[in-house]
Amino acid sequence: MMSRFLEGLSFDVQTRLKYKEFETYEKLIEKAEMTAMAVEEVQVRSRLNAFQAKYVKPNRELTKVKEASDRLSTQVETLNKSI
Repeated sequence: MMSRFLEGLSFDVQTRLKYKEFETYEKLIEKAEMTAMAVEEVQVRSRLNAFQAKYVKPNRELTKVKEASDRLSTQVETLNKSI
């Protein structure tokens, strides 16, 4: 059942979890959710950086968004390590 669940995940999440052992199905789901959030955060940060570099002169509002994204990334990484 766990392997079928993994097959349904996005490639980025699947490759990070495929060879790890999980005690329960619930733990696998928790880790998959946290990993998906981390992957999404990286993608958002990448798009934000690309947009800012291409179209915007230094902007306080975008800088605040980037800082918030950095803080979220740190929190997600901390939660991932604890699961």
